[in-house]
Parts: sequence; structure tokens; C-alpha cells
Amino acid sequence: MHNRIVAACVAVAAFAALAVIPSLASASPVVTESGARVKATTPDGVNTIIRGSTVGVQVLSTGLGNVNCEKSTIEGELVKNTGTDFTATLTTFDYSGDDPEEAKCTTSISDFAGGKVTAKVEVETPAFCLHSVSGVDHVLIYGEVKTPVGKHCENTSDRTTIGFNLIFTTHTGGSFATCTYQRPVTEPLTASYTTTTGDTLVMTNQKFTKSAGGVLCPNTGEYTGTYTITTTNGTILNIG
Repeated sequence: MHNRIVAACVAVAAFAALAVIPSLASASPVVTESGARVKATTPDGVNTIIRGSTVGVQVLSTGLGNVNCEKSTIEGELVKNTGTDFTATLTTFDYSGDDPEEAKCTTSISDFAGGKVTAKVEVETPAFCLHSVSGVDHVLIYGEVKTPVGKHCENTSDRTTIGFNLIFTTHTGGSFATCTYQRPVTEPLTASYTTTTGDTLVMTNQKFTKSAGGVLCPNTGEYTGTYTITTTNGTILNIG
């Protein structure tokens, strides 16, 4: 089973292959497909669905060791894409590792019983809003409370903390610890698009602080992950 998750971790945020046209920072960010601006609304009157998949391993580094998630998928909707800026809402984040049945990520954290703990990721944030930023090659990803269809990302009052739970299990299957991590409402995730290769959305060393959990939980963690963004048919989307 897969667990819904951001970036938070919760990047959004990353979202399918987000390729960036190699250039200087765009003064008017726009999402395109095969050179044409993607319409936020389809002819059927619904928002265009975007999907994302991980490139490499998603890592949460802590003082006790790393949490490594080999697989991650994201999904959401393109809410606005005017030709000068864009917004997307992300409502699905799944993280898993080498145990698909349990959707657990591996770690280098000792379980003090001769093995390493595994971790299941559960995202607390209901949704994420991805906003372009004029003049720089990155987007901002905010946590958001769920809002009516078509009303995503419109009001700053709908923003909330970005948070997730790590449910740790010993190598023998026993409970080890449950730890909750958050970022304040005022600290969105930052995801850069890489102008040198033009095909990734990258979150690097995004800090989360423990908000609940015992002494076995690391006090902080820094999230690093890379996504590609595509349409539902797998076509790469570009920002430029």
C-alpha cells in the first residue's frame, strides 16, 4: 500500500517530468508541452492532471542516520497557466521503498537490536500548492487545507503547515517509534528546476523539525529529492 504524501516533504510539491528549457531565469514562467502552453482547463471543463515520479532516491538525512525512499509518486492539477505564471495543486504523495506490500523506506538508523529500522511515511498535509516565481528558476510549495474544487491555491488563509509522520519498525517487525515532523506555514518548500539538464524539479536540504515523538526520534531532518513531471500520457512538461 502506498501512503499519501508534499514535500513536503514534503516537496511539492513536487508532480510527472517537469523539464526546464535551458535558459536564464524566466521572467514569465509557463508550463508547456511540445512547445505549446498547456491549458489549465481541459475541453471537458476539468483541470489538467499532472503526475510526477522520483529520480533516484528521496532522502531524509538526520543526526541518527538517513531515511531512503526508493520510489515516490505525486499527482495533482494544473490550476493556472497564464503564460506569465502558473499554479498547481498537489493532492497525492506516495513514498515507498524495497517492500512494496508494506510501502516502507529503508534507513541507516539502528534499531538497537542488531538491525536497521524501516520507515513508513504518512503525509499529514491535506494538499500542496505549487507557485511559480518570476525571475528565478524555482517554485514555492505551500501546505494547504482542502478547499472546494476549483478553489485551490487562491487564498493565503488556506495555507497550513507541511508535515508528515515517520512510523519506524525494527528489523524483526516490532514497533520502534512514531515521529512527526513539520515546517511552519511561513516556510514553503523550495524546488528548483535545473537549467543545465532541463529535465528535473529538485528539492535540496529542506529542513523539518520534530513536533511530536519520543527520544528515539531525530530532532530534525533535511529532505532532498528530485522529480520529473508529466501529463497523464507520460509527455514531459517544460517550464520556461
